[in-house]
Amino acid sequence: MTVGNNNADTTFAGQLLDSGSLHKVGSGTLTLSGSSNGYSGATTVSGGKLLFTASYTAGTRTPASSARIATTPARSSTPR
Repeated sequence: MTVGNNNADTTFAGQLLDSGSLHKVGSGTLTLSGSSNGYSGATTVSGGKLLFTASYTAGTRTPASSARIATTPARSSTPR
C-alpha cells in the first residue's frame, strides 16, 4: 500500500496485519497509532515523516535519505 500522495499530515489508528508492505511518499507526516501485532511486512519511507506510537512495531523499516522515521515516546528507529 502506498500512502501520502496528497502531502497532508495523516493519522491512521487502525490495525496493520499480515506481510504486505507500506510505502510512505509525499512531504506530510503519517502517524501510525494503532496496533501492528500481526504486521510483518516492509515499511519504506520515501518522503516526509513516519511517526510510530509506543504500541506500534513494524517489520523491516527503510527510510530514504530525505525521510525520517520517529517514535513516540522516543526509542531507537534503527531499521531492522
